[in-house]
Amino acid sequence: MMWDDDLCQSARKEVPMRSRLRLHRTILAMLLFGVILVGCSSDNDEVAAASTAPPPAPTPGTVTLDVSGITEAPNRVMLAVIGNNVPTQPFAAACAIVDTDPFSFTGEFFPITGDEPCALGPDPVEFDPGSYEVIVAVMEGGARSPEQCAQTSVTVDGDVTVDVTALGPPTGCDF
Repeated sequence: MMWDDDLCQSARKEVPMRSRLRLHRTILAMLLFGVILVGCSSDNDEVAAASTAPPPAPTPGTVTLDVSGITEAPNRVMLAVIGNNVPTQPFAAACAIVDTDPFSFTGEFFPITGDEPCALGPDPVEFDPGSYEVIVAVMEGGARSPEQCAQTSVTVDGDVTVDVTALGPPTGCDF
């Protein structure tokens, strides 16, 4: 009978040990689950923080002019000026001789360095962020009034391109 009592005592000791192991496993599982949840929620917090972050500050850049559709203007001068108060105070320009019909031009704006608007510096202008007025005109060399023109604006935030797909009558701009 002694043997039976020892068996019962041993069984009583094992039951609490099994319970403790089960309890430890449960606690460990809950801790791991909690860590996973915290990790997931911190990822969501990072995504939420990124979506509510302010946009990056505008950056300086060059302005490229892309003009197409100039017709009926052989041997004329294509002059594009850019500035805050054009045409009276442009500070950069792009110039070309119209040598084909139809004529297209792609190029950057360069600083005006002389009395003539096509006297340009060697390096493209890097514009401060902001909006600028652009006038593209086609005229006879030395003339002060355009035969064709277009007026638009461009906002600089890094390097940008201003597209002009057609020129209109001289009344279409403030040249």
